[in-house]
Amino acid sequence: MKNIEKLFTKKNSSMITILKKMDQANDFSLPRGIILVVDKDNKLLGTITDGDIRRAFKNKNKVLSAQDIMNNNPLTFPHDVKHKDIIDELPKKLKTRKNSSRKFLSNLILVKNNIPQRIINYYELYQNLEINDKAVTVVGLGYVGITLSLALADVGLKVFGYDNNKRKINRLREGDIDIHEIGLDRLLKEHINKSFIPANTLKDTADIFIICVSTPIEEDSNKNFSTNLVFIKDAVTNISKKMSKGSLIILRSTVPIGLTRTEIIPLIEKVSSLKCGIDFSVSFAPERTIEGMAMKELRDLPQIIGGYDQESFEKTSRIFSKLASTIIKVESIEAAEMIKLMNNSFRDYVFAFANNLSLIAYDHNIDINQAIKSANKGYPRNPIPYPSPGVGGACLTKDPYIFSSILKSSRNDVFRLSRSINISMHKHVVESILDQIKKRNIKFKDFKLLICGLAFKGDPETGDLRNSSSVEIYKMLIEKNIKAFGYDHIVKKREIENENINYYDIKKGMKRFDAILFLNNHIKNLRLDIQKLIRQMNDFPVFYDGWSQFSKDEILQIKKCTYMSLSSVKNSLDS
Repeated sequence: MKNIEKLFTKKNSSMITILKKMDQANDFSLPRGIILVVDKDNKLLGTITDGDIRRAFKNKNKVLSAQDIMNNNPLTFPHDVKHKDIIDELPKKLKTRKNSSRKFLSNLILVKNNIPQRIINYYELYQNLEINDKAVTVVGLGYVGITLSLALADVGLKVFGYDNNKRKINRLREGDIDIHEIGLDRLLKEHINKSFIPANTLKDTADIFIICVSTPIEEDSNKNFSTNLVFIKDAVTNISKKMSKGSLIILRSTVPIGLTRTEIIPLIEKVSSLKCGIDFSVSFAPERTIEGMAMKELRDLPQIIGGYDQESFEKTSRIFSKLASTIIKVESIEAAEMIKLMNNSFRDYVFAFANNLSLIAYDHNIDINQAIKSANKGYPRNPIPYPSPGVGGACLTKDPYIFSSILKSSRNDVFRLSRSINISMHKHVVESILDQIKKRNIKFKDFKLLICGLAFKGDPETGDLRNSSSVEIYKMLIEKNIKAFGYDHIVKKREIENENINYYDIKKGMKRFDAILFLNNHIKNLRLDIQKLIRQMNDFPVFYDGWSQFSKDEILQIKKCTYMSLSSVKNSLDS
């Protein structure tokens, strides 16, 4: 339970302190009406409820502390015990409590080495027991599906994963995965073929289906964008043939606003001959994790849920409350659909603002990162993000176009504008490099450079090359006949070469190279022996610092070279 330590207090705490802690519980999405009394090692000594406080106030002649009013014999269970075992054991424990046994049912403390981990109540136990008995099928085992599957398996659910990619399923069954995500390998090895069972066929009967398939965008000859719904409609059709009365279908794939109600639900009803809201439930619960921290954010981020009706929301909430400490109910399925698009499109928009600033600054040779740092310092409103060589990944490059596709033609399309600005950064980087080559009177075919950082981002680290700005810039340089090579701290050589990129291991040194371009912000860039690498390079090399990770002055002191950022150029040749 996140932030449970906010409920901790010491045995000598005053009544004022206890009341303040109890009052702030709601701010941290914690159970109200209970405080946990702990020792210096955070081991549980007792509990204080609002009822204990009311009784204490009746004693007007005595100043009381936590130890005077606490229940020093609370109901505790090991944090990893199965809920069914708690239910079986609870009557035995209650028999030892002759008076007011019922009051203990609302505050069951789960502990690890007697340190509180979670507070649950008897009603929640039965809800979780009901969910744990259900079969969960996750449809689509890409990045979203596999991380969710293993997170659910890790909290005790039996998860069946479905994907039509046989090679992927075979690798998963062997405990092998090609997604770089902290903690994912461990969870796969721990749960594979036990609580997580991947397959190429849908389970004949399932109670809960979670759809995580891709919804790519397509551009027509008129440069209009639309969402390809083939995968999600195929998934829904297959699910509808397997579902039964009482089933719950949760959509997690990104879709245009209104699609679930106007197209998905009618399709389910047509194929299954069942009625939504009567025979089955539907909800939309968007995935909002960031690559590189997905397993952590699945537990830390609030989970948005929009249900077809109250029952749909409650069923979905029971599942995700096993992961997230905060559940946010929104007014409709459409609101949940929109929130996913809002989060990603807003980020793309503000990044476009920063990138546009860098283009303006480039014309005046201004260090935009220093300018932004100065603008943000001590100024509490609208912090400006730093620019980048482009915005990549699967979501930020897609969701603005989905928003754009549902805009009325009379409205200003800021979503497409932000995309065009961020895409233009690729050309900006390439043209600034070409300009330096021309100044050196070197033929393009003789200019040798290395791009360090091919994944679409470096922090948090990922091995994902989808819609990577670095890859796009590489391709543009190759088209100019430049001898370009690529390296990444995380992406494997095989995966790089599968993208038709000439792989070069930077650990071999930089002899005979004319330029090095750092195009993502991985922390390992700073652990390289930059002095050694630059000294190995040809005379007057180009050092392109796409994320301004390095000190411009320190780079220029190593040897005569050109230091470049997105917005400024400092050339030793001119000094």
